[in-house]
Amino acid sequence: MFIIQLKEITYIPFVDIKAFEDTDNYYGWGFVEPMVGVQDEMNFKKNSASEYINHALNRSWIWSPNS
Repeated sequence: MFIIQLKEITYIPFVDIKAFEDTDNYYGWGFVEPMVGVQDEMNFKKNSASEYINHALNRSWIWSPNS
């Protein structure tokens, strides 16, 4: 077995792919990260509406008309 030429690799052979650039951070943003806030707000509103309906249908408190 003979080695004819040996060349040292002086750099890391990878391609840096970023969907959206972030000037404060090396890592870029993906396609989902900008939508996380909108998704959280939608989930909050949906859960609040379902909790309101559940409390209206299944009353766990007693209200006295004399109070």
